[in-house]
Amino acid sequence: MITLKEVNTNPEPVWAEPVQSSAMFDGASRLEMQPPEHGNTQTFTISFWFKCAAPRNMILATSTYLSNNYFIIGFSAARRLWVGDREASTWRWIVETDGIFTDEAAWYHVVVAVDTTAALATDRIRLFVNGRFASIHKLSSNQTYPSYNHLCRWNNKACIHNLGASNRNIDSSTSYPFQGYMANFHSIDGASLDASHFGSWSTRVPGLWTASTPSIDPGLNGAYLRFDNAADLGENDLANGILWANVGQTKQAMDTPSNNQTVLNSLAPGEQNITYDDASRAITTTGPATAISSQFVDQGKWYAEFKASGDTAIFGIHDVASNYSRALGSQTTGYGYAGSGEFHNSGTSSAYGQPYTTGDIIGVLLNMDDGTLSFTKNGVHQGVAESGLTGMYGFAAGDTLGSGTSHANFGATGFAHEPPDGFISLCTNNLTPPLLANARAAAQIVMREGGTSSVSLPEMKVGPDLVLSKSRDLSLNWQLVDRIRGEGNVLSINTSDAQFHDSETIVPTTDGYRIGTSANVNTSGQRYLDICLRAGKEEGLSILRYTGDGLAGKTIQHGLGQPPVCILIKGMDTISDWYVYHQDLGETCFLKLNSNAPVETGDGAWNNTAPDAMHITLGNSVEVNEPGKEFIAYAFAQSEIFRPFSYIGNGSADGPLIPLGGTPLAIPLLKGNGTLHWVSQDTCRTPFNPGNKALWPNLPNVEYYNSACQINFLSNGIKIATASANHNTLGVQYVGLAILSSIQHSNAY
Repeated sequence: MITLKEVNTNPEPVWAEPVQSSAMFDGASRLEMQPPEHGNTQTFTISFWFKCAAPRNMILATSTYLSNNYFIIGFSAARRLWVGDREASTWRWIVETDGIFTDEAAWYHVVVAVDTTAALATDRIRLFVNGRFASIHKLSSNQTYPSYNHLCRWNNKACIHNLGASNRNIDSSTSYPFQGYMANFHSIDGASLDASHFGSWSTRVPGLWTASTPSIDPGLNGAYLRFDNAADLGENDLANGILWANVGQTKQAMDTPSNNQTVLNSLAPGEQNITYDDASRAITTTGPATAISSQFVDQGKWYAEFKASGDTAIFGIHDVASNYSRALGSQTTGYGYAGSGEFHNSGTSSAYGQPYTTGDIIGVLLNMDDGTLSFTKNGVHQGVAESGLTGMYGFAAGDTLGSGTSHANFGATGFAHEPPDGFISLCTNNLTPPLLANARAAAQIVMREGGTSSVSLPEMKVGPDLVLSKSRDLSLNWQLVDRIRGEGNVLSINTSDAQFHDSETIVPTTDGYRIGTSANVNTSGQRYLDICLRAGKEEGLSILRYTGDGLAGKTIQHGLGQPPVCILIKGMDTISDWYVYHQDLGETCFLKLNSNAPVETGDGAWNNTAPDAMHITLGNSVEVNEPGKEFIAYAFAQSEIFRPFSYIGNGSADGPLIPLGGTPLAIPLLKGNGTLHWVSQDTCRTPFNPGNKALWPNLPNVEYYNSACQINFLSNGIKIATASANHNTLGVQYVGLAILSSIQHSNAY
């Protein structure tokens, strides 16, 4: 086993400029300003961070003169960011992003750069999301770029400028208010700037975009709102004297891009019975449903508060479920304290604590260090309600009669009661810092063009120990190389073929990897995807070579220090299938990586023995233990890099929500039981949702690009957004392995 590693002993700050506070818009509040002077209405930039639930038909910023005369930044019904300028009931221009905004658990950064004096129409409006240029969705008949020298409504002194809502109804119907959080709002009058003026990439966390303060002149009507003065949220940090008035109850919050707080999450299946309000802190249920928090935990001591509006409310926790369209406590892994005073679990109730009703504050104490769940009523402890909890849980709320309203408080604006000793709010800064200094030192996804002779991976220090490569454009076999089997020795994960030697394949080096001239890995003009991994105990990967003896019960030492959660085994010098162990299938079952065959059972693979913290136990099958034959095993442990997962398909485009306890870089392996294909998807090929580009690990096929394979990547998991068979057949169990880029800090996807 290879044990090279880089441990995070003295980390530099993840955010060079941490964001200290935000403004919380509740749907009935806004900030407004009318410019004292006429500014530049042709060239300007607007930059801000935001976080919200269900971003559909919402206004983030607008400037209005009359009901049908306005500049607007908002969300369409399809969750796309759209920007436009309207005059006399006619859209002069309107564009929207190709990517959709589905992540409700973290923060986005948006830059809208306008310059209608630009010669090219496509340069007159540019959109950036999380530091990347956001492509414009295909323009339809009612969408167009700004005309040359068009005069917009922003910076027009006749217009009221608003954040969070409009001072006038839009289209004579509604103001489309924003419910969520906003931070670091910048308005630059007279310059069209890209995202690099307002942020930079973290040197610690792969792909994390962080905030920075622009050094450019903000212009006549410029604004920098940090929302750091709770008494005057519209206070402008610039010296131009322009203030933004707080209309309504816009509040200061400690939920920020650099310290992301949990909220209630509308992405869980079954949310059609729930209406979310008050910046994702309040719910109204109209039928059986459970609202869950946006973050799940499997360790630590956590506290949240809920306020009831009646005696039928129920609050508690729920694990990772495939559907939340049932009342809290009606399933085996949902636990709740009801207004009746009873404790609900597995569809039964028992006497527990004092009854509660409208106005009472219920504290939920989740202690995953000792596996207990307790509650408080108005600060008074009600005792331990459940013990022996293991797994991953989030806070949850609902109503025992299927209809009611509740409010959640996860600490962004302070708790009503002091949490008991050791219990803390669930937010980014309270999560356990990663052990690895940089996840890119352990795992990277490389997209490259054919004709490249080498790839440098400086963060990996000594280069990858394993590279799995696939042509995206040609129907060629997958190519797997590693340091243990030696230079030039290749296995194809989609075939049962024995190892073969290719002197012109990929070769790991001390600073990356070298690419030969083999057509399998380097055809000029073609695109390739390479998954590069380092092995080690902290990384969670062990690469093992062993000789079979044919005896049931043979053990091989893996050195991971904990039981592997996923194992791949292949005979090196024989025609044999790839056997796959997954912890959620158990020690009596196995899958074949090179096949779409369903789950098989028998003791020949694992001898009906689960792997332990030291050994992998094998059966007597020739596929894993033929006497005298050489085998290679890739054993994955749950770590900061690798996470196993499973879910039950619900057959709906509103598919399962799968928290992973970190930010997914890739889902290299996903398979449903039955004659379904393996699927591999990642955030590199689709940096914006929807994630709809797939490769098939059991097939040589070219890349598939279709909504039938849509996964929405999230800051702390994935959301299945298709009813296609390979992802989401009703009632079918799916198992997978995720590669994470971060377990603590992340932008929204």
